[in-house]
Amino acid sequence: MEEKKGRDTLSRFFRNVVLILAAWWLINNVKVLGAVLSKVANILLPFIIGGAIAFIINIPMTFFEKHMSWIKLKVIRRIISIILSIAIVSLIIYLIINLIVPELGAIINMLITNIPYYITEVKELAVKWDLTEYIEKLNLDETSLKAQILSIASNVFTSSISLVSSVFGVVSTAIISIIFAIYVLASKEKIAETLKTLLNVYAPKKAKKIIDLGSLTNVSFKSFFTVQCLEAIILGVLCYIGMLILKIPYAIPISVLISVTALVPIVGGIVGIIIGAILIVAVEPTKALPFIIFMVVLQQFEGNVIYPKVVGESLGLPGILVLVAVTLGGNMFGVLGMLLSVPTAVVIYTLVKNDIKDKTKKDNKKEIKETKPKKEIKKA
Repeated sequence: MEEKKGRDTLSRFFRNVVLILAAWWLINNVKVLGAVLSKVANILLPFIIGGAIAFIINIPMTFFEKHMSWIKLKVIRRIISIILSIAIVSLIIYLIINLIVPELGAIINMLITNIPYYITEVKELAVKWDLTEYIEKLNLDETSLKAQILSIASNVFTSSISLVSSVFGVVSTAIISIIFAIYVLASKEKIAETLKTLLNVYAPKKAKKIIDLGSLTNVSFKSFFTVQCLEAIILGVLCYIGMLILKIPYAIPISVLISVTALVPIVGGIVGIIIGAILIVAVEPTKALPFIIFMVVLQQFEGNVIYPKVVGESLGLPGILVLVAVTLGGNMFGVLGMLLSVPTAVVIYTLVKNDIKDKTKKDNKKEIKETKPKKEIKKA
């Protein structure tokens, strides 16, 4: 017995040493790990994108299937649900692009047209505030300013095209992703059953834990994206109402922009405010500061009052861990890392919390058992 305890203690010691060394290596080689994961992700890109598309479309698809129980044939119900879900997601993307892109084009044209007016205004203010000497050093010229605005617009457009190309790759990658997504959606139960069978055959001892982990991951990611979309819509609607009341220009495109950027935790809200303020400055500079103040107040109200009510305990992740997760995810994998870091952190946090709870229960039971007084044996 003592020999077995000694072997177990030694085994635990070596295991802990290995874990500590692995953690130390990971901390000191975060960039190397990120590079390796990025390379693997690039190879599997079509299937990763397909899986992401399937995951997003599965949310409305499940809703449609649940409310179309009157269709008896499951195959027909699934096909109709997939078609409706893809149509709705595509329509939302189209509306977002259609609302934002034309307005950005109109603003650029307006900036170019109004350059002479802006130059005159700046020179008048310079005379008023005795800053003529400094303004003359800037060499404000209509032709050069037009060229700079067109250059910035061109760079933004090129960067956007480059971003889309880097995410979706060539046309063949997009086609493979969509086909893979449709296949996953059409036979998700069969795929899940096959994976369970494989786990039970090749890893019977770990099968239940892996299945539970998969279920927790699915719930966490689904809750996160559902909550983020709902919060983004609420924030966009409130932004639109507030901008109408304050008579701030471009209420619709800026509200849509705020909703879209709000999908990225923490950073997205700040980016939305900055871009919105720049757009407003181009049209009505005096409204930019009220817009920034309004948005800061709105985001505080939304984060401290609306968010807890809507989300409740659905995520259960402390705010400081959200910040850490978004920062690490953004540094390692960019915007995609920011989006996926929070639900991933939710999974890790839940696993650690449950493990601590289980170990605490075991320790308490052991302590009660050891402190429980033994019954005296009655003498015959």
